[in-house]
Amino acid sequence: MKTIALLFFAFLFVSCANAGRATFAEIPWGSDRQGVEKILEERGFSTTPLDEELDLLFTGKLLGHAVTGWASFTPDYQVAVILISFQADLTEAFDVFDRVEKHLEEKYGTPEKQFKFFDPPYRTTDSPTKRILAIAADCGMWATFWPQAGLYVKVAGNPINPVVIHYEGPLWSQESDRRKAIGAENF
Repeated sequence: MKTIALLFFAFLFVSCANAGRATFAEIPWGSDRQGVEKILEERGFSTTPLDEELDLLFTGKLLGHAVTGWASFTPDYQVAVILISFQADLTEAFDVFDRVEKHLEEKYGTPEKQFKFFDPPYRTTDSPTKRILAIAADCGMWATFWPQAGLYVKVAGNPINPVVIHYEGPLWSQESDRRKAIGAENF
């Protein structure tokens, strides 16, 4: 009976921690790598384990564009963050962003924050290539955030993968801190 009660409370804790969090491909936060691989492969993605951190690379298509994704796991093998990077031509970056943003708004509602601006001499009427260069030079931002859901999409200053979606699970903050501290003793 104690075991059943403990399992119930563990399930309840995981359910509450995941409540309101955005998910990619309906992958539950805290899933192990095998579970994540299975879901991704069922949805047509190819997967490749990356390193001793048990990070997982995956590739596939979204909205007609090739994407590369990364799922990062905690030391006890729970998925903590998923990143999706669109491989799109620079001239298409802002159109891809708009399409992704629209899909995310339909699923998660009105964004909590939006930043769509360029600092002079750049303008929103500049060519997409010039606007990507402005973002790369830190002279602008084109991003939409749902912080409560642990989600954002942005146009990155990267000419190869100009649109990025970031899904952050409840374990990511602690895992990010752990990863940043690796090797710190060498300073």
